[in-house]
Amino acid sequence: MYLHRRVLACVLFTLLLFCGLSAQAVARVMTLDNPMPRPYAGFGYVVAEGVDVNQDGAPKILIGAPFQTVDQFHVQGEVFLFNGQDGHHLTTFDDPYPHQGATFGYSIASPGDVNGDKIPDFAIGASGQIIMDKVAVGRVFVFLSQP
Repeated sequence: MYLHRRVLACVLFTLLLFCGLSAQAVARVMTLDNPMPRPYAGFGYVVAEGVDVNQDGAPKILIGAPFQTVDQFHVQGEVFLFNGQDGHHLTTFDDPYPHQGATFGYSIASPGDVNGDKIPDFAIGASGQIIMDKVAVGRVFVFLSQP
């Protein structure tokens, strides 16, 4: 896992160098790690611009790990919210109906303010979610932000 991150850092550095960006721009690359690292978690499988859920003005980053093992459930998945300014891990979102194979975090979207409270909300997909004993039907969970 560390090798993959280092390779990514080298690729980013090379791209920035060849694109003519200054060393000052290169220094702004931030590395985010899985706060609960598990083998084969798929951390970074999906990355989305997060909504400013706590309204502090700082951009947020949502990162999915759809194959993350959670408790006894393999491939359940989790989504992590990070502060986009300093990379601080703010919170972790888990499947409200956890089970093995749910792949919670397989997709992430910021649809805006869906409930009209003037605070943007976000949606997390779980493509392997079981519904009424039907395997891998899938489900999207819309999380409503609160002040």
